[in-house]
Amino acid sequence: MKIEKGILDALNAQIHREYYSAYLYLSMSYYCYENGLPGFGNWLNLQKMEDCVHAEMLAKHILERSGRVQLATIEAPPRQWENVQELFEAVLEHERLMTMSIQDLATLASAQKDFAVQSLLKRFIDAQVEEESMVENILHQMRYAQIDTPSIFLLDRELAQRTQFDMKG
Repeated sequence: MKIEKGILDALNAQIHREYYSAYLYLSMSYYCYENGLPGFGNWLNLQKMEDCVHAEMLAKHILERSGRVQLATIEAPPRQWENVQELFEAVLEHERLMTMSIQDLATLASAQKDFAVQSLLKRFIDAQVEEESMVENILHQMRYAQIDTPSIFLLDRELAQRTQFDMKG
């Protein structure tokens, strides 16, 4: 089943956003490691890996439908934040942008009756609900702790326990 140009272009744009997202999370993980928060760094590194998997899933879909994957230049992400709470507020904002982007892609796929893309994107939509919820919970814990240093280190230790990501579906 050949892929239509509008969907192809939108999927390629999403691949670029997924790789930028991975690059952003890599930058954020380095910030955390550099600031003595390896648990936060671990959590962000796993987010990076998940976004690379997302990009690969989209690319595979394009290739399976005889389309061409078009990689674009990835701009440098931010490198500095005031503190880890500001960093995670940026994570939440970024996840919300990713959710909107995926929803826009799903809307396009629906309008063009591209059921294969709709099926693929269901996993992404479900994952975004989980992502935003996880980040909101982390931020809630940070706000509750009022950036209390011992509490941040306890949360850092908790996030260090994450060892994998789970793609629904």
